Amino acid sequence: MFASPGWAGYIVRADGEAFTEVGGTWVEPRVVCNRPESFVAFWVGIGGAERDSRALEQIGTSAECGENAVLSHSAWYQLFPEPPVDVPLAIRPGDIVSAKLTVLGKAVELALRNTSTGASFSTKVTASTLETGSAEWIAEAPAACLSPGCVSLPLAGFASVVFSHATATAGLLHGAIVDAAWTAQPVEMAPRGPTVPMVPTRVWRKGSAFAVRSFSGNRRPDVWWIRE
Repeated sequence: MFASPGWAGYIVRADGEAFTEVGGTWVEPRVVCNRPESFVAFWVGIGGAERDSRALEQIGTSAECGENAVLSHSAWYQLFPEPPVDVPLAIRPGDIVSAKLTVLGKAVELALRNTSTGASFSTKVTASTLETGSAEWIAEAPAACLSPGCVSLPLAGFASVVFSHATATAGLLHGAIVDAAWTAQPVEMAPRGPTVPMVPTRVWRKGSAFAVRSFSGNRRPDVWWIRE
């Protein structure tokens, strides 16, 4: 299993093929603000998986514990190195969120739907820089990026998040996370102290679902399943 400073989940690569689409669904987890100024994000994306990556296309949701340990959830997209853009979509714990990102030349189509409320968002953006060598389904401790580099922010306390209906497209290849079309790599968030903050489970449901379990707080795991 690969260790990352801030990511936990799965990355797929298709032997040099460029990825053009990624999609997935997750349940926004309960977050406990036991540490002010802490954060966690859940997203699907294309690119950005290499140590020397300079671009990443992603769309997802975040939970933030503010200065006074006040919790807020939000939706966003980002075409890194550009800053993230807020999405006008209300997100609450327990909501089922579906995301899809499609690369069409230099254009990126982004769509996010809160299937629990029926609200949705979509847009099409021209990217200044693209990377398409990988696709990802990730829970992340977000980073603050200032010259000369990025520093991971404190991880907000949650027990687990379940991703499902995970699919990707590269050229004529289309499949789930575990598929003969490409190689899948599990990623755990690197230890900070004696424990590993976030670890992905094995993939199930014909290779299209998994959970990320967090050790960021002293909480009993509460996996929220997505009904078919």
